[in-house]
Amino acid sequence: MKHLSWAFVLSSLVLSCGGSALRDLAQETCNDLENAIVLQVGLILENAIEEAERLGYTGPELGDAMRDECPNVMAALANVGEEDEARARQEAEMNARVHTKVDKCNQEGAAGTVTNSWTDSVDVTIEVQFTRDGILLDTGLAFINGLKPKQTAQWEALYFGDTAIDRCAPPMTSVREAL
Repeated sequence: MKHLSWAFVLSSLVLSCGGSALRDLAQETCNDLENAIVLQVGLILENAIEEAERLGYTGPELGDAMRDECPNVMAALANVGEEDEARARQEAEMNARVHTKVDKCNQEGAAGTVTNSWTDSVDVTIEVQFTRDGILLDTGLAFINGLKPKQTAQWEALYFGDTAIDRCAPPMTSVREAL
């Protein structure tokens, strides 16, 4: 019976020391996150998880300790992820609702129209790749700023190369809400 008690005390000491190391890591990570900019968050968390694993803990265990240590920081991190997902969904929907058409493709460049079927004004970047025999020769850009809902605008992307092109790849369009 005495032997069992010492084993229990010894295991409790090991757990409490280890728990302290996890708490210390959680507190240090929370402090780093409070002073970080958004671009640093991923690296801080990656390093903290590696350190937790070196100490014999998992990422979820570190997360639990951090939620105890700095619940506001952890809630803010959850909100950042949700905001990023919502922004990505909106951008995908905007891109799907802005339609680009190519009317001309020749040695001078490409031209066409872009129509905004989105509910708000948008800024549009159109990228056209000029190729010959499947080899990219140049990329032309066109910018349309403040394209209003239901509005169509003309765009032109110039080609400045010396080699004759045989094709304009379908334009890639990126859209963001107008400022």
